[in-house]
Amino acid sequence: QSMHSGQTWYQSIWRTLAAHLQQAHVHRPQHRDQCSLITLISRPTTERTPAGKPRVFARSILNEAQLLAALESVAKAKKLRVLRWQAEQMSLGEQLHVMSQTCVLVCVHGAGCSHSIFLPPHAGLVYIEPFMIQHDLYPQLAALTGHPCITVRSTNISASVFYMHDFPSECAAAPGFLPAGATPQPRHFAPTASGRQGLAGSSFAFANTFILQHSLACKLNAYFWKQQDLWVDADCVQRAVNQLFI
Repeated sequence: QSMHSGQTWYQSIWRTLAAHLQQAHVHRPQHRDQCSLITLISRPTTERTPAGKPRVFARSILNEAQLLAALESVAKAKKLRVLRWQAEQMSLGEQLHVMSQTCVLVCVHGAGCSHSIFLPPHAGLVYIEPFMIQHDLYPQLAALTGHPCITVRSTNISASVFYMHDFPSECAAAPGFLPAGATPQPRHFAPTASGRQGLAGSSFAFANTFILQHSLACKLNAYFWKQQDLWVDADCVQRAVNQLFI
């Protein structure tokens, strides 16, 4: 459902948020200059379910160290700190406190991006969209709560490693997927953030443009695209963070 279909739902969420902020006694700075953090949401790779079984998380950043270094460069110039943040083990009050001190929140597509509603006024969101995950929920949520958002979108399948080894058949069977006269090449694999071997997106670099241009057919198996880890363009994210300070 569109976030713009009505304000009642949004206003209810905002009233609930305000009540939680009061209960947690969290001071929300009224201007970005009072914040101290550039916060990167770092997705966990695995956890144990209540039944004791391992649960694998996808959409982890494979070059996270490189991205953190790029963010540190911005933070140093702005006299801020970079926080690599995993919220799963924190109480609500602790999560609210971190967000209240955050000038820019950086996150890959996932529920953690909804923390943007906790940001102080004038703080912003850099939303990283993996290959073929075209979703405007989190940018809309940021906009509704008055926070600027810049989307950094991956358009290179070679930057992804997929947890599922079966490429979507609807996409691979579509006319034009394989260039005329070409023969299918052996697929190759690469490690995911969790240590498992995943299907390397570079196996399908030849079809990169086709996939983007035929997203409707290729996205029929949406779960395949969601279950990926990715290399992020650290320079592009760095530019986006800097832009939010202009």
